[in-house]
Amino acid sequence: MKCARAVAVMVVLAGAVAVFGQDRGGAMRRVERSYRITDASADAGAILDAVRKRVAVIGVTAQAKGAREIVLSIPYPEEVERADSAVEGAVDAFDKHTPKRGELEKALALAGAAREAALDGLVNDMPGLKTRLPGLEKAFDEVIAARRDQESAVGGEIKAAAVNRAYEAESRYFKEDEAFFSRILSRYELDAALDMARDGTDREAEARLEGLAEKYPMQAAWIRPAVEAQAKLEAAGGGKYVKPASFDLILRATDRLEFRVALAREQLGAAYEQTLAEFNAKGAEAKVTVGGASARWFVVAAGDREQFVDRSLVVESRRDKVYLLCYDDSEHTLLHADAAKKPWMAMVGRLATNDGVLSLGFSLDARGAGYMRRLSEKNVNRDMALLLSDEALTAPTLRGVIAEEGEISFGHPDARRSAEDIQREVKTLRESMNGLPVEVER
Repeated sequence: MKCARAVAVMVVLAGAVAVFGQDRGGAMRRVERSYRITDASADAGAILDAVRKRVAVIGVTAQAKGAREIVLSIPYPEEVERADSAVEGAVDAFDKHTPKRGELEKALALAGAAREAALDGLVNDMPGLKTRLPGLEKAFDEVIAARRDQESAVGGEIKAAAVNRAYEAESRYFKEDEAFFSRILSRYELDAALDMARDGTDREAEARLEGLAEKYPMQAAWIRPAVEAQAKLEAAGGGKYVKPASFDLILRATDRLEFRVALAREQLGAAYEQTLAEFNAKGAEAKVTVGGASARWFVVAAGDREQFVDRSLVVESRRDKVYLLCYDDSEHTLLHADAAKKPWMAMVGRLATNDGVLSLGFSLDARGAGYMRRLSEKNVNRDMALLLSDEALTAPTLRGVIAEEGEISFGHPDARRSAEDIQREVKTLRESMNGLPVEVER
């Protein structure tokens, strides 16, 4: 995979935030946030230039302070700060009354009266959720029993049957879990809805925010105060300003990671063979239209290309490269350059290993999570490609609605790719994913 060369930089948040009020001429109150470069080999001038490009579009200035420190000066009126704090307080209150998956799983792991008491405590404020608990408990217990059988199974066929039973039990539990949480709004979803309506110019986002209390009646008493606080923030002009703490994320964001729903062969129908013929004749420039929506070909990144083969994806090879057909319209994509969407951010996460498969996590900011939720809601059971600089990295099948986070899998080592090859791929990817290669340490 061809990736832009990146400079390895470490930046650490230094000291308290300084606040400057209006002067006699009525100048805007500004907040200063200081970042110190800790990598002794980094080019401080290049880092400063990169920071300035990143923050200039939102009215923030960046200046060097000494040889290894960068100071951001951020416009942030006191009235807006108070309104922001009121919104955060309302969201915190909402969060206290909202069950979380981690808490639910801990409660289910208990037994007898302890489990009953823990579950009652979780849904005490929302009696309507109690009707989902028996099915959830049964499915959870079946998963535990199936896993025990799998661990104790001996012999090929017996072991295989036990693995299948465990898989089926986990599938039933996931369905019960999804049914339980589909009835409530999460804090992250509320944050996304509030953020998308922040500047008061997106009428669709405002309508969605105002309809949350009706859509989630069990939480209406805690949703309404947040919506009311958001209206006061909008009245204070909050949409014109970025919260100072948000710059810790802005400096880590990448503008290269994007998402596109991939086309399936059955969607092309009788046009499948003709589509491939045009690709072979014209290459990646071949124009494709499916159901009135535009689509185009994207090269698959070097690495685990086998994951794209022997599936329903529309894949074709040309001149030692593999190409994947994906949508190219706003409805089926999440792109940074989409004029129909407001700016959103993706952040690089941590490396993880699951059953020997190395994966790199990523997360989206509140606005990006809102867009992703809408995209995944409309495309469940379809394949969605994750692309870095227009190269397809992977194309997992959407098994449900997703929002704020996900991962990129690098597959198992094999004869074609050693563990060392995969490690190099991951290193290159991490460096190139950071649009501004900066990591904030607290």
